[in-house]
Amino acid sequence: MTGDEDWDDAADATPIEETPGYLGHSWDGQLIAGPLLEPLRAFPPYEYQDLIPEHIRPLRILLPSGAVDLAYEPDSDLAMLLEQLPSIEVMADHGPADQGPAGGSGYVFTMANGASEASVAAEVAALIAAVSADLARLKAADG
Repeated sequence: MTGDEDWDDAADATPIEETPGYLGHSWDGQLIAGPLLEPLRAFPPYEYQDLIPEHIRPLRILLPSGAVDLAYEPDSDLAMLLEQLPSIEVMADHGPADQGPAGGSGYVFTMANGASEASVAAEVAALIAAVSADLARLKAADG
């Protein structure tokens, strides 16, 4: 489940971007990417979601440590994929408790314990390659 750990910005006055290992965050599905997640801007989530059948889509990505099987659910946040990468920690950000009915939520992405910038970059590149290849297959099957 994405964001098993909650982001608690009220506990610390440190700006989110200065959080140790900060990679980026999303808010209401919009990615705010730090340099290591910037390549994810090439990921067309809506186009991909439109072509995915109504069930969980399996993806196999090739990491330096070996192949990893991921699952992507239609209409899910990009965080659902990122949390499955070993080098990335995903925390849920529920926003302020008093934000009202029009409030939003998101996710904060940091490097997992023991991860390096090189491992994050390699995993993000592998994810993009797998999604791009799967998107091409889906487009070809669609017509």
